[in-house]
Amino acid sequence: MAFTASALKEDAIRRLNEILGTNEQIGVGSSVSSVLFDAATARLGLSNDGSMPERARRVVEAAGLSWDAEHWSRGSTVTLSGLNHMIEALERRAGESSATKANAAGLGVEYRPRTGGIAAAPTELVRNWDALDEATRAHQRLESALAEVVRAAGYSPRSPGSGEPDFDLAWEIDGTVVVVEVKSANPSNHRQQARLALGQVIEYRTRLSAMHDSTRAVVLLGDPVSQLDREMAASAGVLMTDLSSLDELFASL
Repeated sequence: MAFTASALKEDAIRRLNEILGTNEQIGVGSSVSSVLFDAATARLGLSNDGSMPERARRVVEAAGLSWDAEHWSRGSTVTLSGLNHMIEALERRAGESSATKANAAGLGVEYRPRTGGIAAAPTELVRNWDALDEATRAHQRLESALAEVVRAAGYSPRSPGSGEPDFDLAWEIDGTVVVVEVKSANPSNHRQQARLALGQVIEYRTRLSAMHDSTRAVVLLGDPVSQLDREMAASAGVLMTDLSSLDELFASL
């Protein structure tokens, strides 16, 4: 849709107030409050340093628009043309954000069960290939078991789609994306696996939060979850569970 510029400064200020949630009025001599420029740079995560024209220029250029001599005048004044350019820039960036959310609304792709054992050449010497292969199979069993529980609960398990982080499994519950990191574990590597899984799922949640309005993070561990595991995960806003507690998973979300 083509941008429609305001013909009067008063109207431009009104539109900026609506976009930024401010309540500023035009001042004496048609002056514009610096609060609008503070709010505009904050909205786009830009520096608030410098004069009003300098801050307006950052806002405009952040949206890929040009900033020319007609947009400001001496005395650190942003002209009506400059205000219109700010409005256009803010509307454009808001539209880009909405498009990102809309494009990501369809989470991932249909779940693809992992198959096979060792599928990639090693980057370093591995002495116990049987143990590594068994760990891969244990991961597959955990992931498949979770996928079945998700289906039985009436939801659709998903695998990562293009542009999404490489999570193991995800699904949506009433508009909230639940993302899961699955980690096989045994008593000898339990602590390491729990820590690794927690770090990974926090990254997945962070990246998916930029695409979806609401996200929850879960770790499914292949060894019985301890009280320390639960407390460690809860401190980061993550639910950590194991195979024996899968039936209770949805009551905890």
